[in-house]
Amino acid sequence: MRTNLLRRTFPTPAILCAGLLLCSAAPSLQAQEQEPQLKASELKNLAKKAANWVEWEIRKDGASPGREKAAARKKVLKAREAFVKELEKRSSDEFDVLGSMPDLRLIFEASLPYGSERGNGIPKMRRDSSVALVLDHALRIPKAYDDDVPMPLVISLPSRDEDEWMEPMDHMKAVWDGVPFSEEALVAVPELGPDLEFEAPIDPDAANGGALRRQRLVGIFGPLRGVREDFRIDYDRVIVDCGRGHGGFGVRFATYNPQLVGGLIIRDPQPLDPEMRYGSLRGMPILLVANDQTKADAEALQAKIEEVSPGTCTVIDGDGEYPFAGSAAAISEWCTGVHRDLVPSTVVVEPNSPYFRNAYWVKLGSPEPILGVPLDARPRVEATADRDGNRIIVTARGVTDVTLLLNDELVDLSRPVTIEVNGKATTQEFRRDLNFMMESLKDRRDPTWLFTAQYTTPVTEEDENK
Repeated sequence: MRTNLLRRTFPTPAILCAGLLLCSAAPSLQAQEQEPQLKASELKNLAKKAANWVEWEIRKDGASPGREKAAARKKVLKAREAFVKELEKRSSDEFDVLGSMPDLRLIFEASLPYGSERGNGIPKMRRDSSVALVLDHALRIPKAYDDDVPMPLVISLPSRDEDEWMEPMDHMKAVWDGVPFSEEALVAVPELGPDLEFEAPIDPDAANGGALRRQRLVGIFGPLRGVREDFRIDYDRVIVDCGRGHGGFGVRFATYNPQLVGGLIIRDPQPLDPEMRYGSLRGMPILLVANDQTKADAEALQAKIEEVSPGTCTVIDGDGEYPFAGSAAAISEWCTGVHRDLVPSTVVVEPNSPYFRNAYWVKLGSPEPILGVPLDARPRVEATADRDGNRIIVTARGVTDVTLLLNDELVDLSRPVTIEVNGKATTQEFRRDLNFMMESLKDRRDPTWLFTAQYTTPVTEEDENK
């Protein structure tokens, strides 16, 4: 079922209170210290106007050139004007709504369109090519699904059995049937082509290297794109579950897109990749399920991850034959504790590919060569936000520039911000940019992706040598 753009449920006072509890539970820099400043009725009114604006932005993007596009642009301007007018009405010299992250979360949590499909707990195949890059996939919608409340999503990659990938429905039954967490989460399993493999290194000079890379990534992005069209996802609780045939790929994918992955499960740990760096996994919950054959590899991987992210990687013994149905309760318990921190105080970006060089609120410009360069000489950036001091400290090497996505959890944008790059400090003043925030939210289709400013700073060779 494709999305009905007119279908939305806006936060009731009870839902707004539940949303506040979720915001407070997140391990972000400032959520524990802030509460929404607006009344529930004010938040609900702003949410309706925000949703109308997003709806027309999406319609405009999909409109045909000419009259349809022009008409949609007029609707966008009208909807934006209504939202801005309401926003200005609720703001003052002492209080800017765009500077209150708890208020923004509650305003935008229902701003993206989604469908109204219900669940019965019985998996079924979904085949629909109307959305670009969406693979056919099996989906289990639990009976508990309620489109008033965002729900966790598990993307479970099917296992390789000899030379074939398991059928999605068979994998769903073997891996997630009877797992308690599947009663409170959407579970999607993509259908993979028989010739597609995930573990062999990609030759950067091969003519088909780019195509193979895209095919692998669509294994995860495809189900995500398909599910988000119709269901209200909790983007802080997206779990990627990798079985036999994906053990190494799962770790690589997580280093490529850490801001997308709330938690990572590896059921078939592989030997350490000597070309892999793990800094971008900082803060990410990772579960390794091992048996006698993979225990040593799991512990070696855990040790590597713990060097850069202490306390985030867990190894458990798989109970029974693969995929370890006897460990369902332990895996389920681990899943309930997964929660992405979108604005951690410290972000490390250690690219393992020149094509993926972002993490959370930090984006890298063009990097120097990665492959064939010693690990300790490859591009690396570490950024730390000190909100008390209203300062961001960046240590960078091997990149042309660094872009910081900012909001009022990271720093107080109403005051000058000190940004220090490799020991050289400058002071910047920022204006919260509503259009920038809306474009970012719409492009990512993530209503929690709320950044109101950005700053790009060059990194010169002189800076690197300081």
